[in-house]
Amino acid sequence: MATFSPRPDQLKKPEMLFILVGTKNEPNTPEEFYSLQIATLKMFEIELNKLNVIIRALS
Repeated sequence: MATFSPRPDQLKKPEMLFILVGTKNEPNTPEEFYSLQIATLKMFEIELNKLNVIIRALS
């Protein structure tokens, strides 16, 4: 990942972890990984629903 350059408005990893699971630390246990996965999927679902509303409004 040495060539990765984030966009100016992109969150950094610790910021995103804090939003998703409430801590800036990386998950260390299976329960923490599970919690991170569930939080990510919930956030993804919310964004998909927002896009669905926009698409329906345009139709």
